[in-house]
Amino acid sequence: MIRKIKLPRVDANIEEATIGKWFVKVGESVEKGELLVELITDKAVFEFESPASGVLREILAPERSVIPPGYVMALIGKVDDPLPDVTEYNRKMLEKYQQVVAREKKSAKKPRQAD
Repeated sequence: MIRKIKLPRVDANIEEATIGKWFVKVGESVEKGELLVELITDKAVFEFESPASGVLREILAPERSVIPPGYVMALIGKVDDPLPDVTEYNRKMLEKYQQVVAREKKSAKKPRQAD
């Protein structure tokens, strides 16, 4: 069975992470608990451990991409397992994230009212 590896919400205030280095290449085996990918936030750098054992079948968030929590970063499973199509799910996650960022930028530009 294919396991969808999503960006976790490592802190309540983290709205995004940048993908750093992938420690495992597509087609390589990975064990649960083994370092999988480096995640960079505005507050810290995390080394994310694989939550599953298997073969890294696909990387959906290449290095230097900025993604929101919940985004499917990778797929891990057996070599012959069919891969699920997560394109639409990830597209919706990015759309939702971009709307939040746009709202935050818009509200940051509004002048503050004097007391």
